Amino acid sequence: MLAAARADDGSYVVATDRALHRVPGVRIPWHDVDQARWDADTDTLHLLQDGEPRRAHRMRLERPGRLPETVRERVQSSIVISQRVRLSGKLGARIVGRRQPGREELLWRVLLDPGLDPDDPLVREAIEHALAELRAQT
Repeated sequence: MLAAARADDGSYVVATDRALHRVPGVRIPWHDVDQARWDADTDTLHLLQDGEPRRAHRMRLERPGRLPETVRERVQSSIVISQRVRLSGKLGARIVGRRQPGREELLWRVLLDPGLDPDDPLVREAIEHALAELRAQT
């Protein structure tokens, strides 16, 4: 355990070296956290979790202690590369390569701008080309 805090609903939020846990029942690996934001005015931790569908988590903490900065550090440390690429006109994507515990290869995620069709052959080709370039760089 790296840091912990009690949430206003009585659950506990615990940061470990591999994931954020909301006890009981929720485990979010650091490489699955797309965005984390701390709101000091309301003592609320906001997380956006990658996946299908993307899930939003909101945790209001009674005494946050070191939990907000620990979350930030763990999410940032999982990111090896994050680059925005243009795919079609002004539209593009963010390509992110992240570390996963116990694995050497990176986990690659492509987050398309709204309005781009992931099934469009031209978009897919542009993504594959951009991804190949980023893999070669890392």
